[in-house]
Amino acid sequence: MAIAFLAVANILLIYGVLIQMIFASKNRNPLVWALGALIVAAGVPPTILSLLSWLPQRTGGAIFATAWTFFGYPLWNYNDRSHLLFAALGVVLQLVLLAGLLLKFRQTLRCLKVSASQPIETNY
Repeated sequence: MAIAFLAVANILLIYGVLIQMIFASKNRNPLVWALGALIVAAGVPPTILSLLSWLPQRTGGAIFATAWTFFGYPLWNYNDRSHLLFAALGVVLQLVLLAGLLLKFRQTLRCLKVSASQPIETNY
């Protein structure tokens, strides 16, 4: 159960950082972009995994447990130790992705800080 909790918590943090990055960018209609990105990020991966029949319940489906856990859907029985190990690998991959997104977001915030501190030039 702890791995399932960590997977869902991590994916929510990833979605949050992604949305904050969109709002910090200089896009028109950032709300539309954020909503679209959230729908795509939450809806497309489980649809594709289901269409490909990559289900952890299949024989030899331990590697599929990594994919499902990585995308934030750890919804199966953890009785098999190999599934548990691969689900933990999915959580570790989520943490790596979250760290990369946070580094990128930090760079974006630094650029915003630099551009905000420079005076605005007006030519009359």
